Amino acid sequence: MKIAVKEISEDRVPHVQALHEEIRLQSRLHHRNIVGLLGSVSEAGVVKIFMEQVPGGSLTALIKRVGALREDTTAHYSHQILQGLHYLHENRIVHRDIKSDNILVNAYSGLIKITDFGTSRRLRGFHNAVATFAGTFRYMSPEAANLGDEGYGYPTDVWSFGCTAVEMVSGQPPFSELATPQAALFEIGMYRRHPDIPNGCSEACRNFCLRCFTPEPGRRATCAQLLADRFLADAANQLIALHQQGGQDGPQASRRRILKLYSRDCELRQRLCDLLQQDRQRLIEYWSELLAADGSAFKADVTAELSKLLDRLSAYMLERRPEQLRGLQTNALALRRLGQAVAKILAGSRLPPHWILAFDALLEELRGKVGAASAATSAAQLPPMSQTAPLSTAQSTPPPLSVPPSPLPPPPLPPPTLPAPAVSRSDAADLAEWAATTAGLSPAELLTLADNDWDLDSLMHCDKEDLRRMPLRSGVVSRLWRAIEQRRASVFK
Repeated sequence: MKIAVKEISEDRVPHVQALHEEIRLQSRLHHRNIVGLLGSVSEAGVVKIFMEQVPGGSLTALIKRVGALREDTTAHYSHQILQGLHYLHENRIVHRDIKSDNILVNAYSGLIKITDFGTSRRLRGFHNAVATFAGTFRYMSPEAANLGDEGYGYPTDVWSFGCTAVEMVSGQPPFSELATPQAALFEIGMYRRHPDIPNGCSEACRNFCLRCFTPEPGRRATCAQLLADRFLADAANQLIALHQQGGQDGPQASRRRILKLYSRDCELRQRLCDLLQQDRQRLIEYWSELLAADGSAFKADVTAELSKLLDRLSAYMLERRPEQLRGLQTNALALRRLGQAVAKILAGSRLPPHWILAFDALLEELRGKVGAASAATSAAQLPPMSQTAPLSTAQSTPPPLSVPPSPLPPPPLPPPTLPAPAVSRSDAADLAEWAATTAGLSPAELLTLADNDWDLDSLMHCDKEDLRRMPLRSGVVSRLWRAIEQRRASVFK
C-alpha cells in the first residue's frame, strides 16, 4: 500500500480542535469504500496526516476526461458509493459533502473510495440531525439549503449521491445550466428542485435517480433500499455477462473476477498497448486532428510520424527501458493530445473508463522520461573538452587589477509564450486574453488550467472549492476567484 501524507499548518486552521476531531473520526472507519486514515502526528505547528493513497484520480477528473459514463458503469460506481455511505450511516456519521470531487477512483481496479471528512458529523444519542450549514451548493439537499429548526441527517447524503449519479450519466455537474452556485442553491431551497436527468436514460436509471430526490427527507430512499434497486441489480448482471470467460463459474466467482480485473500494473499496460494497436488508425486520426488544431510542428507525413512515435511509446510502456526513448522527437503537448485521443477511443468502447486515469499516469511518467532522455542525448553529442596540461601556480595567478571590471548584465530573457490550452482555438483566445488582462495569470498558471480542461465558460460555472483543488497557490486562487466574480457580475447582471 502506498501512503499519502497531507500536511496542514495549525496556524492556517481556524479551528484546530475540529481538525483533530476529523482525524479521530476517520481513523475509526475501516471499509473498502472509505479512504483509510493510518495515523497522524503534530510537529512544530504542522499536522501530518498519513492516509491511504488511491492510484488514479477523482470521479470529477474521470468525467472530464471521458464525458458521460455508460449506465452499467454508473451502476457499478453507484453500488460502491452506496456501500460506503451505508457503512457511514450505520456508524451514525453524516458525510454532508458527497460529490464527485470527494469520490476517488482506482485507475487499475475501478474501486471507489469516499474521502474528505472535513464536514462530516457523528450524530449522538437520539438526535438524528445536525443544524449547521455545510456542503457544496450544487449538491445540497433542500433541507440542508433551508436549514430549518429540525436540521438534517442521513437523507441529505442520499440527495447528494443522487446529484453525483446524475453527473455520471450526463457528463455535466448538477445545475450546470445555472450561472452561479448561488442560483442553484436558491432553486434547491425555494422550489426543492433536483438536477435534470438526461432524456436518454433508461426507465430503471431514471427511477433510481428519482428515488434519491424525494423532497421529504423522511420518505427519501435509504442507502440500503437503493442498494436493492433493480437498476443496480440489472447492471451488475450485465457486467458479469460481459466479463465472464466461459466455464461453470457461479455469480460469486464472476464478481470476484470483476473486482480483481486488471488490478496489476503490468496487466493494465498490456491491455492499453493492445487498445492502441487495435484502434491504431482511429487513434492516429484523432491525434493528428488535435495537433493540427494546435498548429503543431508535425509536417508532411504526419501519419507516418505519429505511427513511429506510437510504436516507441508502446514499446516503452511494456518494457520500460530508458534507451527506448532516446532520440524521441516529441513534446509535452503531443503527449497531452495523445491522452485526449485515447480518452475519445475509450469513451466509445466497452472498456473500463477508469483506464484513462491510468493512461494519464503513464503519460505523466513518459513526459519526465522523454525530457531526461533528450537531455542525455544532447549531453552525449557535446564535443569532449580538450585535455591540456595544468597551469603552474605562477601562470594560474592573474595579475592584480586596480579597478575590478564591472560584470556585464545578463541578456534579457525572451518573453514566455502562452501554451495552447486543451480547448478550441476561439476558447483558447478568450481564455488567454481574459487570464492575462483581468485575472493576471502567468503562462504557467494558464497551462495548469488547460491541463485540467478548464475553459472560460466552465470557469464561470465553477465553485471556489473547485479552484482550491487545483495545483495553484492560494494567492492565485483568490485572484482568479475575484476575477470570476467580476465577470459574473458584468455578464449576468
